[in-house]
Amino acid sequence: MEKKISVVMTTHNKAKYLDLTLAGYQQQSYKDFEIVIIDDGSTDNTKEIIDSYKNDLNICYAKYEKIGISKVRKATLELAKGDYIIITDDDRIPCKDFVYSHKKKLDSGEKCVNVGKECLILSFFMRDVKYKFIDEFKIYTLYPELLELTEKQMFTAQDIRDNYDEVINKYFLSDYTESRLVDMVDRYGEELNGFYLGWSRAFGGNMAFDRTLCNKALEYDENYKGYGIEDIDFSYQLFLQGFVFHFDSDAKNYHQEHPRSKVENSDMYKNFQYFCSKYPTLEVQLMKMEWDNMISLELANDFYRVLKEQKELLKDNILKVLMA
Repeated sequence: MEKKISVVMTTHNKAKYLDLTLAGYQQQSYKDFEIVIIDDGSTDNTKEIIDSYKNDLNICYAKYEKIGISKVRKATLELAKGDYIIITDDDRIPCKDFVYSHKKKLDSGEKCVNVGKECLILSFFMRDVKYKFIDEFKIYTLYPELLELTEKQMFTAQDIRDNYDEVINKYFLSDYTESRLVDMVDRYGEELNGFYLGWSRAFGGNMAFDRTLCNKALEYDENYKGYGIEDIDFSYQLFLQGFVFHFDSDAKNYHQEHPRSKVENSDMYKNFQYFCSKYPTLEVQLMKMEWDNMISLELANDFYRVLKEQKELLKDNILKVLMA
């Protein structure tokens, strides 16, 4: 029997981005899936956008009054009916084989988390968006008229429905490489054999797992406030339950670049400190050293691999040194 699939996402005042994202789900090669959307107190026309897709997509929607990211992420899992859970965001346009590629990997029966490839796309040009240097040069080279504008919508949901491939190719900016997981693929392959820190790069924008393989319920910790890290905590819980992490270049989605909150980095810093205190383990301390620019991600993984091969006593003693 085919396992049911739930694509889960949260949203807050991003109706124009969500519109393009849902248009991308209309183009999926594999059609048998539901989309669970939890609205965290939007005041724009989010519900109107979602309602416009209900004849074409199997959407389960609920709205709360600004309860925070961890609570709404938790609500998506509670509402989802699927065995396969694909976690993504409201501003990520999926490739045509997005659902199929995640399903194909999970159908293998391996206890794995499938981490998809993340790309960047220009859907709305805005002067106050901080683009990557190389992307901004590309934007002005292709569209010099934008030098004189403060904002412009580059394509519509109807454009996606009529000419999906043309739209994606035309407005694609670059691959997202900030997580550096792609660099690990060069050494370990997409199966990431021998790479043990994949959980540290499995964010909430593009990952999938079979929750029937979980040993116990997963939780989004409500102690995380504001932006970031609650998704890494979730991925780490999967790691602790014995899931391995794979990279899947076929399960692509395209992040629509948009303005960011000025407090995102400070939120993430505070949440990361909480994460490290919550899990005083070797792998988390190695991740902290990497994030603090003390060691590279590759060296952190090599260090963990060597210690993993030794007796637990050695591992525990070195952990005490790292935390001293």
